[in-house]
Amino acid sequence: MACIQKAMRVLYKKALKTVMKKIIKITFTGICFIFIALCVLYFHMVKEVQTLQVFNEIYSLERNEGLTFHVNINFPQLKNTKNVNASNVNELLKNAAFSIWGKNADAATALLEEEMEDLDCFESFEVDYEILWLDERCISVVYVITSYTGGPSYTHHYMTTVDISAGKYIELNEIISIEQLTQTLRAGIFEVYTGTYSEFQDEDAHKPEEIENFIQAFKENLAYEKTESGFNRFSSKILDWMKKIYIFTFLIISP
Repeated sequence: MACIQKAMRVLYKKALKTVMKKIIKITFTGICFIFIALCVLYFHMVKEVQTLQVFNEIYSLERNEGLTFHVNINFPQLKNTKNVNASNVNELLKNAAFSIWGKNADAATALLEEEMEDLDCFESFEVDYEILWLDERCISVVYVITSYTGGPSYTHHYMTTVDISAGKYIELNEIISIEQLTQTLRAGIFEVYTGTYSEFQDEDAHKPEEIENFIQAFKENLAYEKTESGFNRFSSKILDWMKKIYIFTFLIISP
C-alpha cells in the first residue's frame, strides 16, 4: 500500500511539474505577444505623429462700406515635420501666396490693411491653392488667384516648390541649365499643357518658331528679379522632377 501511495505522489509531482511548465510557457508566450502588440501600436502612434501633415490657413479682410474691399487668401502650412524647422517652410509658403502683390506676406498685409482704411479703394481677390506634390523632401503648390475688377473675373495661376529639408525655394536653374533646357526643347522632347480656353495645342508648340518663343520666354522668366520674400510669381518654377519636370511659365503666343 505504501508503495502505491509513493508511486502516486511521484506521478502527481510529475504531472504538476508538466502542467506548471505549460502554464509558464503559455504565460511567457502571452507576455511576448502583448509586448509585440504594444511595440507595433507604439510604432504606428509614433509614425502617425511624425507623418507630415498640411492644414489650411486663411487671411481675410472685408469692408462693407464705401467701395468693395474683399480679400481672402488661403495658403498651406505644414506640421509634424521631422528634424525640420517648419516655421521657415511655412513662411515661404505664406510669402508665395501673397506674392500677387509683389511683396512678402508682412509687407502685403500692411499694404492691404492700409488700403482698407481708404473707403475709395477697391480690392477684390480670392487666393486658393492645390498641392501637386508632397513628401518629406519637398512640397509643390499651384496658387489660383481670382480677381474681380467690376466686370468679368480674371483667374491667374502661379506655382512654387519648397525644399522642406533645406527650407528654401527650388528654382528651375537648380535642376536644369538653360542650355540643357534649350537642347531638350529643340529636340522636341516635351509636352504642353494649356489653359481650358486656349486654342494652342501640343502640336502647335512643336513648331520651330514656337520652340524659339519658349526658349526666349524661359530666358526672360529666369531673369526676373525676386520680391522681398525671395519669390517671384513671374519666374519659371520647378514643380516635380520624380518622373518628369513640370514647368510653369508666362508666354505670349505668336499669332
